[in-house]
Amino acid sequence: MKQVNNLRRVSSVLASMILMLGVAGCETRPKPRRAVQIPMPEPIPAPTVPAGAQANRMTLLVSPNTEDSDGNGFPDVVHVTSSLFSHPYPTPLAADGTFVFELHAVHEDQQNNAEPLAVWRRGPQENSEVKTTALYGICYPFSLSLHEVFKSDRMPQIPLSMVGYYEPADGSQIVRCSPELRSVQLGRSGS
Repeated sequence: MKQVNNLRRVSSVLASMILMLGVAGCETRPKPRRAVQIPMPEPIPAPTVPAGAQANRMTLLVSPNTEDSDGNGFPDVVHVTSSLFSHPYPTPLAADGTFVFELHAVHEDQQNNAEPLAVWRRGPQENSEVKTTALYGICYPFSLSLHEVFKSDRMPQIPLSMVGYYEPADGSQIVRCSPELRSVQLGRSGS
């Protein structure tokens, strides 16, 4: 009889514990949180370049990926983007003139060869057609095809660099990009 009473006590304690756990774990809802509104800052317009400002700086960005437009395994199009600036103003400006891009072989001393292997000229007509606006302002993207300057795009894989300059339409001073190396990969890999 004593064992039966102990068993009943243990059973009722276990049943109470299970009931308490069941009630306590039925449903829990987190307190709703209020969304915090962060005020958006007012947009700041880009500084404007005064009328009549002349270009005196040029950027030249060369895409690391050349394109094989004819599918023969030899890259033949180099994509470049250029912008003009009137220092000290940080916003690019639009200007009439001609962009000139030169492709140079690079020697072991990493200096551009004096004679370019290829030259592309893009005049005011084409500049106005390609002029666009990037996040930083006005820019001029160009696709430079080897087929414009060579009979074939089948060239050996040699180190090349692109340089560029801008000839203002009014004949004022030529604006050159910085002289650092801008690598261009042409020629079939392993050729």
